[in-house]
Amino acid sequence: MPAEELTAGYRVDPAHPALQGHFPGNPIVPAVLLLGFVAETLARAGKRLRGVERMKFLRPVRPGEALDVTVRQIQSTKGAIEIAIDGELVAKGEWLS
Repeated sequence: MPAEELTAGYRVDPAHPALQGHFPGNPIVPAVLLLGFVAETLARAGKRLRGVERMKFLRPVRPGEALDVTVRQIQSTKGAIEIAIDGELVAKGEWLS
């Protein structure tokens, strides 16, 4: 990872099929979609997501909110994950490659 840190922006369309049952009338973005964004961000840096450790979701993410996913290398096969909305940290954890 040349810069040791990479941030990418994402947004979940309110019409995304994963939102249909999660939760009707009050949709939140499922964690699996957020982790998919982490995997995509790592792939942009030439890394593969093999696992996640100590992931903590600090507040629900709503469809349509603009997300900034940051991955930062800590060790050769380990790094930090931060997901933020308008500068507010909404999830954090560690990735394994």
